[in-house]
Amino acid sequence: MASQGEKFAELAERIERELKRMNDAAAAAARLGPARARETAIPWFARVLSRLRRRSKEQPNAGDEEARRFDEVERRLESLEEYGAALAREAEQHAANAGEWERCAELAVLAGNDDLAREALSRQREALHRASSLERQAATISAAMAEYTSALAALKASSR
Repeated sequence: MASQGEKFAELAERIERELKRMNDAAAAAARLGPARARETAIPWFARVLSRLRRRSKEQPNAGDEEARRFDEVERRLESLEEYGAALAREAEQHAANAGEWERCAELAVLAGNDDLAREALSRQREALHRASSLERQAATISAAMAEYTSALAALKASSR
């Protein structure tokens, strides 16, 4: 049977793998705009989890150390949840911007400026693509959060 430290290390590794996958998605978002990719990447979280994983391999001195680790992981999971919510809000903004670009295209057509209408439709497609990408990232984070929260709760319950 796995010890609490091993279970904690496994949970930290799973979270770290998920973060790597999300960072890869952020790198893909870099193709949409390098400034946005820097904002959506979360390397700091991966570094913290890596430190936690290294610490979890050490033998805990007391129950206080284990409780501190649980608290640390819970705080990081909350940060990840906040990040997911921020991505969802940003996706909504891009979807709203897409609607505005569509309205601009309609106005350009009415004004007889087809080039401007094409440019507005192009911007609309970009905004919809960004919104879709951000929604997928937020959904991935949400699913991971549910899995990790339940795993952490089970780990906490078994440690008592």
